[in-house]
Amino acid sequence: MDATLSIKAVARIANLSIDTIRAWEKRYRAIVPKRAHGGKRLFSTTDVERLVLLREIVSTGTAISRVASCSTAELRGIMQDAAAGGESDDADVVRLLRAIRAHDVSLLCGDLLSVALVRSAAEFGDDVVAAVLTELERDTEARHTGELLLASALVSVSSTLLEKYRTDGAPTIVTLTLPGEPHAIPPLLAALVAAEAGYAGMYVGTQIEPADIEALALDVNASAIVMHAGMESYEHMQAALRLRERLPRVRVVVTGRGGRLAPAGLLAVNSLRDLAQYLENLAA
Repeated sequence: MDATLSIKAVARIANLSIDTIRAWEKRYRAIVPKRAHGGKRLFSTTDVERLVLLREIVSTGTAISRVASCSTAELRGIMQDAAAGGESDDADVVRLLRAIRAHDVSLLCGDLLSVALVRSAAEFGDDVVAAVLTELERDTEARHTGELLLASALVSVSSTLLEKYRTDGAPTIVTLTLPGEPHAIPPLLAALVAAEAGYAGMYVGTQIEPADIEALALDVNASAIVMHAGMESYEHMQAALRLRERLPRVRVVVTGRGGRLAPAGLLAVNSLRDLAQYLENLAA
C-alpha cells in the first residue's frame, strides 16, 4: 500500500496519541513507517490496521513489549482468539453511538475506520454497523438523523477502506439500490465486502434507474451487480430479472429483505457473510 498518511491523521484514525505511536516505533519497533524527504513519517492503511490491532490487544492488559514483534497476521489471530473467548463488540458500538448522538462527524469517521480496520468487511457490517442501526431504531429521536450521519461517515471513510483491499486489474462489482430504496449503508457495505473478496467494489449510489444500471455495467464490464432490496417489491425483482436477462454475462445478486421475492435466475443472500462467501467462491 502507498504510504500517504501523516502521523497526525493516523493518531486520529487509530485513536492513539502521537507520543504513543512514536514510542511504539522507537522503543519496540512495533511499526516502521516510511520516511519522506526531511524525515516526515508516512503511514499506509496497513500500518494503521497494525496500530489499531496493537491498541486493542494492549487495552486488554497485554504489554506492548510482548506483541510488538508479532506479524500483522499474528495480531489478527490474537484478536480472533479473544473474540472466540467471548469478548463483546459492545464497547465499539457504544463509542459509535456516542459520536452519532453528539453529531460529531469527524469523531464518527475516525471511530468507524478504527473499528473497520481490525475486522473483515462482512463482520464490520453484519455485527458492528447492524448493531448500531438496531440501537438507532429503538431511539425514535435519533433514528433518522443518526442513519444519515452514519451513511455520511461511511461514504467519507469508504475510500480508505477500499484502498486497503484494492487489487489492480480486479474485475468490477457494482453495488446500488433501485428507485424507492434510499438507504446507502447496505450497498456501501456490499462494496467493501466485494473489495475484500478481491474485486473492484464500486458503490454507485441509491435509487438508480435500471437503464442507467445496464449502461454502467456495460461501460465498466462489471462481473456482477449487487442491489440491496430493503423492501419486498415484485416490481424491483422483475427489474432485477430483466437486467439479468439483458446482461447474460453479469451475475445479479440481491441483498436484504426484498430478496425473499427473488425469482429463479436471481441469487438472494441473507447477510454480508453470505455475500462474502459467494464472491470468494466465484473468484475461485
